[in-house]
Amino acid sequence: MNKPVILVVEDSPIDYDVLVDILGTQNYEFIHPKEINDILGLVRIRKPNLIILDIIFLGDDGAGFKLCKQLKNDPDVKNIPILITSRRTLDTDIKEGKDVEADSYLGKPYSPYELRQKVQELLKIQILS
Repeated sequence: MNKPVILVVEDSPIDYDVLVDILGTQNYEFIHPKEINDILGLVRIRKPNLIILDIIFLGDDGAGFKLCKQLKNDPDVKNIPILITSRRTLDTDIKEGKDVEADSYLGKPYSPYELRQKVQELLKIQILS
């Protein structure tokens, strides 16, 4: 059986390492794009099972919301679940995540248990769809 593929859009090396350390014991394959321009093409080619997306990417405070909306409007990849992770945890931020059709929203810092649970839940949804 193939490992589930998780595309992680995170420009902070520390946050990326923490996420991979938490999930690394779960036998996932991680893809970590360095440029936001590469992401849509990479998603179309690799068809990850899950996308974990930070809102702030390479200094653009709304890049994650824009990318989420773009992915959810693309018929080829719209069914791939998206988990937004962010230090922005106001109700307005979470609402904006829902408005762009993110499947789930997780505030940073998150507990390892909470991250693992969200990822497992979203991967089950992806398998069923």
